[in-house]
Amino acid sequence: MNPRLALLLSSLYIAQGLPSGFFAHALPALLREYGVSLTLIGFAKLLALPWFFKFLWAPTIDRLGVGKNSHYRRWILLMQSFGLLALALLSLLQPENWFSDNLPWFLLAALFINTCLATQDIATDALAVKMLSVQQRGLGNSIQVAGYKLGMLAGGNGFLILMASVGLQDGFRWLAAGLLLLMIPVLFFREPIAHKATVEKPSIQKSSANLWQEWRPLLILPGMHLWLPILLTYKIADSMASSMIRPLLVDSGFSLERIGHVGMAASIAGMLAAFAGGLCARWLGGWRALFWFGLLQAIGLAAWALVPMGWNSDESVLGIAIFEQMADATSTVALFAGMMGFCRAGHEGSDYTVQMSLFMVASGTLGLAGGVIAEWLGAPLFFLTMAGLAMLCLCWVARGARISSAIDISTINKQN
Repeated sequence: MNPRLALLLSSLYIAQGLPSGFFAHALPALLREYGVSLTLIGFAKLLALPWFFKFLWAPTIDRLGVGKNSHYRRWILLMQSFGLLALALLSLLQPENWFSDNLPWFLLAALFINTCLATQDIATDALAVKMLSVQQRGLGNSIQVAGYKLGMLAGGNGFLILMASVGLQDGFRWLAAGLLLLMIPVLFFREPIAHKATVEKPSIQKSSANLWQEWRPLLILPGMHLWLPILLTYKIADSMASSMIRPLLVDSGFSLERIGHVGMAASIAGMLAAFAGGLCARWLGGWRALFWFGLLQAIGLAAWALVPMGWNSDESVLGIAIFEQMADATSTVALFAGMMGFCRAGHEGSDYTVQMSLFMVASGTLGLAGGVIAEWLGAPLFFLTMAGLAMLCLCWVARGARISSAIDISTINKQN
């Protein structure tokens, strides 16, 4: 791969990860530090709605500007500029008012930034597909995942650590400065022109008429009646619990800097566990990997109930965080491997996208209830309830493994 293209893609995905890490990891802790209720913190997941529905305006991004110089580059620069401007404006406000009098404006600005990020992601992915050869796409996917996770680490846990030294307002300015720096490779990149004739304008009526014909073979794959409930419920407990972990640490007396250090170590451990989980999933097989990694996930969620019960030393919290993140990573790997297994040969892209969309909508929508339940039950009982919910899903996984012992998830796509 051309080093300049690798640098471009790295900078783009890191730039997307920086604000995403802030909203997913730093914001829940900050909101709780400023006295925001757990219910509202749970509903802050609505800020991610543009990521769920970006497919609605993706065709517009493909069509507008095609045939002109720097088609996708223009979209990327426009969205980065809008997002950067919103961050800069937020940094001008007094931080003590962000989460009180100005909270609605802050959340509106955050929703706007996420819309810019989701739109940039459409153009970035399209540019990657356009610029990378088939042989280079594996490396391109690695750059995508690594860059995004690096940005998430820096914008989430890294931001909390930085904020302890420079303050919240200057922390936002550093975040904006990082995004500005990451725009430099885009400014010097020259995108080849795509001809209008190469872009197909699908008929809406034709697409609607063929939708059921396209998806029906996917839905009648062997074992799909067992797989679909797992796809929709496997990570719901984790989704509800994840946004409550950092508020729990705030309530347990942890400073934002300590939370950042714990989160940084746990996230790195989770990334390493994801690689190991992939190898173990191949050895265990699809259904058994889902069960055993899901069991670890349930234990990890239950372990957080120990923190408000007195297990709140640095060593205890770090150990729980590392274990839970490793369990989360391996269970996610097992689930995604199962999604790949339930893809038909020749339809891998569309089948995987459909499953991923169902998974994200189910987890994201039901995850909104996490704050309400945590406020009602209290932290210890909340995390034990989430662990119980995860175990309940494992009963269905075990049933699927018993009934479908002849069905190997990893070979379904080879049979179809």
